[in-house]
Amino acid sequence: MVDFADAFGEETVEWVNPAIAAKERVRKILEQQAEDVLNGTSSVKVKEKKKPSTSKKADFNKATYNHYKSLGYWVYRVDYFDHRLSRQHDFLGFADMMALGKNEQILIQLTSRSNMGERKKKILALPSHKHWLESGGLIHVIGWEKDERERLKSTTIIIGATDETKHSETIGADIPC
Repeated sequence: MVDFADAFGEETVEWVNPAIAAKERVRKILEQQAEDVLNGTSSVKVKEKKKPSTSKKADFNKATYNHYKSLGYWVYRVDYFDHRLSRQHDFLGFADMMALGKNEQILIQLTSRSNMGERKKKILALPSHKHWLESGGLIHVIGWEKDERERLKSTTIIIGATDETKHSETIGADIPC
């Protein structure tokens, strides 16, 4: 086989794949940037990892579950999360949990203490709450807040067919916040 480049006295040039050449250039640039970061001379900002939060958010679901279990009820979650819509759906438009006793059924709307009034207004505006009350059920709006010793304290508004009552109770340190 005859090399025509040598026959004419020209220098032989090796052909390089452009994709491989570009990859090598990028690799060299990245190596230089990494070296600059290590030396502290880089203009590239390095993201710092976020420190985990030391204060834990109160888990009202767990606190409510434990509260009604201690009163002798069977407790069930009746809300669900729709991942397609990224939205929480409450039973009958307001209930997060259901507590069943021997002769009573309670739908529970749980919230923070400061939001209880808004939740009560929301429930009373829904026609489904009247159907639940007419069928013999009760509705509890339970609001949670931390006391000065970081224990959860509950306040409950009970909505019945004829009356509305309110009472408060402090839950002990056994319920994690």
